[in-house]
Amino acid sequence: MDSVNFLYIYIAWLITSVDSQVISARVGSTVVLPCELSSLPKPSMYIQWRTDFAVVFERSRRESYQGERYKGRVDVPEKQLFKGNCTLVLRNVWFNDAGVYYTYLFMKRSKRSLTRFIQRIKLEVYGKCFKF
Repeated sequence: MDSVNFLYIYIAWLITSVDSQVISARVGSTVVLPCELSSLPKPSMYIQWRTDFAVVFERSRRESYQGERYKGRVDVPEKQLFKGNCTLVLRNVWFNDAGVYYTYLFMKRSKRSLTRFIQRIKLEVYGKCFKF
């Protein structure tokens, strides 16, 4: 099987196997986007949460990165991650936080890296709109 055919089969599998859940949060609240790894990762891995448009959060061991729109509001606790819990905590939710969030696991294997799609979660945000 050539690499192009393999890619098409993989994409078709990914599209049909994506399990999505919907979580609702009120503006100003803290929301938990759950994520559990089925097998414990290697120490050389890192986790990434992203939307269609931006990286939300990344953690590699003790180092972490928060996307510009999410600074000071997101975390995947390091101790929990190495127990297989990659849950994202998002504080002070805004209306523009609504959307689909994707979780990826990156692992380094010998001379190459492996990327594994974990899940997607749709976040709906509700609350009162104020008129000025």
